[in-house]
Amino acid sequence: EKYKELQANLQQTQPILLQEKEMLEQQVREAKELVQQTTAVNAEQQVELEEAKARGQQLEEAMRLTEEKYKELQANLQQTQPILLQEKEMLEQQVREAKELVQQTTAVNAEQQVELEEAKARGQQLEEAMRLTEEKYKELQ
Repeated sequence: EKYKELQANLQQTQPILLQEKEMLEQQVREAKELVQQTTAVNAEQQVELEEAKARGQQLEEAMRLTEEKYKELQANLQQTQPILLQEKEMLEQQVREAKELVQQTTAVNAEQQVELEEAKARGQQLEEAMRLTEEKYKELQ
């Protein structure tokens, strides 16, 4: 009777156990597939990580070179700045001197213009006196 009871229990539980076995096998297949997918994604991510590291190294090198150039330019600026300031002061002095020379030349030109006008007027007076003298000379002859 116990044997029959066990056999009845076995017949009841066997389909459940087979169903559970199939479920577990399905879960194992899904887990294996998920592991494969994860492995593929990890491989892709590893490639991306290596590319990002290489790009980072390139950027670091470019930054280092840029910093070197910046320091070089800054040093050049520090060397040339006093020279440029000196040249600026010289040019400003030359401009002041040129302005002064223009003022002097303008004043001289104004004086010469007055002298020229006076000379023209005197020349006209002399021409008129010469003409009158010639007329008187002709009358005397």
